[in-house]
Amino acid sequence: MTAGQAPARAIRVDRSIAAPSAHLWSVISSPGYLERCHPFCAANPVARWPGTGSHDIIYYYSGRVVHRRLLTWDDGIGYDLRVTTPDGIPQAQVRWQIDELGEGQSRLMVTLQPLFSDHLPVAIRSLAYVMAGRPMRKYLAAVVAGVAYHAETGEQVARNQFGPHRWFSPRAS
Repeated sequence: MTAGQAPARAIRVDRSIAAPSAHLWSVISSPGYLERCHPFCAANPVARWPGTGSHDIIYYYSGRVVHRRLLTWDDGIGYDLRVTTPDGIPQAQVRWQIDELGEGQSRLMVTLQPLFSDHLPVAIRSLAYVMAGRPMRKYLAAVVAGVAYHAETGEQVARNQFGPHRWFSPRAS
């Protein structure tokens, strides 16, 4: 990115969940949790967990693979992570955060800052954001819905439970 260019706009999805924040934290801080919560995740092997420096991999039903490395870890509150391709090309920085709402309710907020287009000129980066923004918002909404479902019911989320996604989990044949 050259001087004076702003990064792409962040995409944020949040949802109230009928579970106390301590329970929600136990869900999103457990190793390999995406296999239980993520409707597009075929596997979520963990190299190191928990804490700053943790590393895991997401294998999507579409065949896509990404690596996640935790940059920060705030017990009971959330974490920041960087998503890269298997060869280390940055794709996004993501913040997972929990807020206690009281009376057994909490809020999960996931904010994705795209990094894949940071090297592009502003006009092209804006076009890339427009083209990727809606699919990424749909992706995040399904992931947050999956975490909510698992936290509230204890049940594992099914593939494409909230609809398929053309990039991460096309409709099963």
